[in-house]
Amino acid sequence: MSIYVDDIFLSFKNENQLQETINKIFEIAKKHKVKINRKKVFISNSSKGIRYHNLLFKNKNFM
Repeated sequence: MSIYVDDIFLSFKNENQLQETINKIFEIAKKHKVKINRKKVFISNSSKGIRYHNLLFKNKNFM
């Protein structure tokens, strides 16, 4: 099973909050044994935050 998220927008107050959130995403993925295809993750800066494009999760037992 694959969960494909085309576009996720996350807004942050500061860089520490950004890093904590990224760490939490990978921590949750690891807990659920979900592999995040890092090659498919593109981070682009915007005035309001960070936008993640093409975030791909692959796991048969997820959800």
